[in-house]
Amino acid sequence: MCDGNSSFDLLAGGEAPSTQCLGLPLTPAGGWSNKSHDWKIVTLAEDKDPLLRIPLRAGSHTLEISSPSGPFNFDWLELHGAKP
Repeated sequence: MCDGNSSFDLLAGGEAPSTQCLGLPLTPAGGWSNKSHDWKIVTLAEDKDPLLRIPLRAGSHTLEISSPSGPFNFDWLELHGAKP
């Protein structure tokens, strides 16, 4: 469970694909996924863009969730490909 000051970094190949992928904020959900009200769906966004864009070159990539601010309970991540 995270506290109110938690964040995470989204890395590809051990590095952040952009500065927008660093320090992504987490807010407490209130529990450990054992009740219907203690989890949240969070959509990551950039300032004027409805979605966080992760710039990657064509090919395979290993994505990593890194938490420099401490541990938190992370359940799943959903990614969508960009339209050309």
